[in-house]
Amino acid sequence: MGSTAWKLEDHPKLPKGKTIGLVVLDGWGEYKPDQYNCIHVAETPAMDSLKQV
Repeated sequence: MGSTAWKLEDHPKLPKGKTIGLVVLDGWGEYKPDQYNCIHVAETPAMDSLKQV
């Protein structure tokens, strides 16, 4: 098995030479807001603030 090296082009708004992270929130879906939806019931201020942007 070989590996392939690749690089994305620099983004005009991101600083060059900095490490970034990609976070995949698999399972953080939007479902009906009821008492059985743990995301709806929980306090999620960080995620709520991201939705406002």
